[in-house]
Amino acid sequence: MKAIDIKKDIHLLIDTIENENLLNNFHDLLLESFSKEKDSLIESNLLSNDEIENWDLNLSEQELESIARGLQDLKEGKFISHDVVMKKYEKYL
Repeated sequence: MKAIDIKKDIHLLIDTIENENLLNNFHDLLLESFSKEKDSLIESNLLSNDEIENWDLNLSEQELESIARGLQDLKEGKFISHDVVMKKYEKYL
């Protein structure tokens, strides 16, 4: 779904809500999310282009091989989704 479609859906949902508490909670959630997003753009939190391009230079051969195995498993569908794991262990959380 494209961003414009998501925005339209959100507007339609909001327009149907009559519960003031629900609207306040939604408003607070959006403000909190926006605040976190703005915090992530603070210059001191950003990585330089060099750090981004060379992120793997400090990894060991074993770490690089592990990443390669994980990517191969992903391509082959050998993984368990987050949703499945959370459902299985939700009773412990």
